[in-house]
Amino acid sequence: MGDISENEVDYVFLFIPDHSIVSSIMLNPKEAKNSKWITTSELDELLRNNPDELTTWFEKAYDIVKETYLHRE
Repeated sequence: MGDISENEVDYVFLFIPDHSIVSSIMLNPKEAKNSKWITTSELDELLRNNPDELTTWFEKAYDIVKETYLHRE
């Protein structure tokens, strides 16, 4: 029973941009520290080179998204 566990809910949003609304999306500062628009290739590179910039559980959630929606390995 010495293991630490938690119930984590992770959100990974896929967005095909309509550039007319990108600038109007506003974050709730109580829920999100910041946001960034990047391609899936840039996200893959970020995970390889700077994984500490994302939450601990993000990579696992993103892997599910890739398998389910992006059909990547």
